[in-house]
Amino acid sequence: MKSKFIFISEDSSKDSVVLEYKKTTEIDTNKKIIGLAVKNKKEFVSLYFDLLERGFVPLVLNASIPITTLKQIAKDHGATRLVLDSGTIEMDSGQTKKKSGHILCSSGTSSASPKSYFFDISKPIENSQAHNNSLGIEEGMRVLFALPLSHSFGVVVGLWSSLNANLEVVVPLEAIGGQKILNLCREEEIDVLYLTPSLARQIIKFKKFYKGPIHSPKIVSIGSSMLFQDELLKLTQIFDKATFFYTYGLTEMGPRAFTNKIDVKALSDEGLPLSLGKPLEGIDYRVSETLKLKSPYACESLEEEFYDTQDLVEQEGGGLIIKGRNDDVIIHQGINVYPYEIETLVKSIEGVDECVLVGMPSKIYGQIPYMVVKAPESIRELIEKLLNDSLAQSHIPKEIRFDIEIPKTSLGKVKRKQLLQLLQDA
Repeated sequence: MKSKFIFISEDSSKDSVVLEYKKTTEIDTNKKIIGLAVKNKKEFVSLYFDLLERGFVPLVLNASIPITTLKQIAKDHGATRLVLDSGTIEMDSGQTKKKSGHILCSSGTSSASPKSYFFDISKPIENSQAHNNSLGIEEGMRVLFALPLSHSFGVVVGLWSSLNANLEVVVPLEAIGGQKILNLCREEEIDVLYLTPSLARQIIKFKKFYKGPIHSPKIVSIGSSMLFQDELLKLTQIFDKATFFYTYGLTEMGPRAFTNKIDVKALSDEGLPLSLGKPLEGIDYRVSETLKLKSPYACESLEEEFYDTQDLVEQEGGGLIIKGRNDDVIIHQGINVYPYEIETLVKSIEGVDECVLVGMPSKIYGQIPYMVVKAPESIRELIEKLLNDSLAQSHIPKEIRFDIEIPKTSLGKVKRKQLLQLLQDA
């Protein structure tokens, strides 16, 4: 298994490395855990595989977390060392694992006690192969991976799927936007493009100002959070020769779980959600209000059970549609208010880039809906009229704020608890 990684800096200079992984015969010895929190993507990739080959268990951490918090996380997870861009810190902890593998943390790693999951090394190899099969990725393709690497999707898809298919992977060392993505697709003759919904929206928004010719990848895969049919329809008009996929997964499940191969002709120009599509090979699921998954690629502690994703789903038009997170439901005066439905309604208004509905705690009403909108405040009346015309009084936000930044994870998921705190502090 090997892959060529091409790292591109902000000034467009390149540095490439060929990485190879050979699974060694398992030795029955305790394997020390090493915390890995490195921002430099080239260093991260090299260190990750180096640790595995030397018999260590990498604990993959988000390097943007403050150093004091990183040290506490490493200690809580039994790491003997914490590797940073600035050097190595020896820890006074020392747990071990008996199997080769890695430890991945959920995207909400901003606290001292993030959720973490150990995976035997066979799991990312098998999950990445199933991922490649679901997208029709062929050996030797050129990939643009502009997403962060130090999380579950970055490790399993960015690294392992590349090794599985001997891909050439273009990795920008810094975060990039719509213009740079379009440039790199053309300059590097990209076959496979990975996007988050937020990056997809940046491309759509920037396209009207882009003067150069557009190179269409063969495959465009979008995942990590909600995307709507009208948004994807606009993207298909930009990359008119691509096959599009919408993907779904969770860190503890591998992470890849579902793939929807998009029928472009069936897309609506209305703000309708995309379905999850089909589960990857070997994955089983059940629906009882929320989606339950059983995955052969799951972490060690969840291999033999159906795991409750806490994602509310409904069967619509022959597919599973996510309605939002179970723990995001707002209970106002005993009535369930589903943020997803109201957010979708407001996003249908021209000029609204984003909106999030959260529940402000109330001793009298339980929770009160508050909305934060990313849009010019001049369209406030238009938003309020649509809400009043479309919703029951219990579902209408008590307040709409245009002046609060919506906090997100590195993959573009909204941090609702942090947003709620910002509202409470405002």
